[in-house]
Amino acid sequence: MNTLNLLWLLLPIAAACGWWAALRSQHKAAPKTPDWLNPACFRGIHHVLNEEPDKAIAIFSQMLEAHSDLIDIHLVLGSLFRQRGETERAVRVHQNLLARPDLTAKRRSQVLLELGRDYLQAGLLDRAETLFQDLCAKKQYLPEALQHLRILYLQEKAWLSCLQTSEALEKATKKDLSPEKSHFFCELATQAQRLGQIAQTRLYLKRALRIHPGCVRANHLLGQIAWQTGKHRVALSHWQQTVRDDPSYLPEVWPDLFNACQTLDKLTELNTLFAEIGDAVPGSDIALYQAEVLQQCEDQTAAANFLLNAIRQFPAIPAITAYLQKHIDHPQTIDLKILSAALQQIQQQQTQYQCRQCGFQSRALHWQCPRCSIWGTIRRRLSVQKTI
Repeated sequence: MNTLNLLWLLLPIAAACGWWAALRSQHKAAPKTPDWLNPACFRGIHHVLNEEPDKAIAIFSQMLEAHSDLIDIHLVLGSLFRQRGETERAVRVHQNLLARPDLTAKRRSQVLLELGRDYLQAGLLDRAETLFQDLCAKKQYLPEALQHLRILYLQEKAWLSCLQTSEALEKATKKDLSPEKSHFFCELATQAQRLGQIAQTRLYLKRALRIHPGCVRANHLLGQIAWQTGKHRVALSHWQQTVRDDPSYLPEVWPDLFNACQTLDKLTELNTLFAEIGDAVPGSDIALYQAEVLQQCEDQTAAANFLLNAIRQFPAIPAITAYLQKHIDHPQTIDLKILSAALQQIQQQQTQYQCRQCGFQSRALHWQCPRCSIWGTIRRRLSVQKTI
């Protein structure tokens, strides 16, 4: 849990400190300010914001020893325990708060939300689900409860529940979650496809496109299903639309797209597609695919010369590697074989994919970013732009 998420718990403490400081300045004869409102409170907040949970816990624990009735301090302490991975201690703190007879209904809901977070982090999903659902039923802390329910259902891969929760969250927050919902439909489609339920698979994918027309994943999968069932022209149409919707997805759909154009004798349509996507794909990247088409339509020499011109404008390892590979069989290029192998090795060591949201890098495509949990944000990393 990010320490900044504790701010909403720390604000009441800071406000109380400020209020008591103002009170003391106005009423000199007022009783001495309680010990728990001394600068230690602010030192504790300082340690939280500087990601020093151990020091913060020490300060807030001392404050509770003197004043055990401070609910906000209990909440902060429980969250700090959870942040540090001590979920059992966090659970105890929040359960002790729930046992207090003087707890108001709003405070009880706040503690239940924190306890649900404890259970979620501890992997006690059934208990967490019950608490979050109860909060939703009472419309208490609704956006937060729905968000944590969705996280829970994602862990369980309960895609229908993810969809239902997302729809409720959209109503509660007025935020458009269509891109994420389209991925949930794609996950359902993938499950149905594994079970051989082709009609159901198509239905899920079409629903994904209905709520999010730019879902490249759905179009790609629809194309694959169409191809497997002999509807080759339909498949090609889906894959062309995939690239139009998101040109950066071209590397993923290229094997299917190129094979379809070869089979249907429509390689020239690829040049039209390249012209449509224009500058959306860097020249060094798109040159690799243009050269592959040129090699099929003309010969390897024409493709190699095309790559050489592209390398002059867009120097990049993938284009250089492709160019060298087209000269491997020439007797005078024995050194080029070594160079080509070295360049390929460099490529393999580099991360190929990156999340547009948080910058997470990986060597494989993930539909949901492992770091920020956003769907559909990971794409193949692009090469450098034109430098000369």
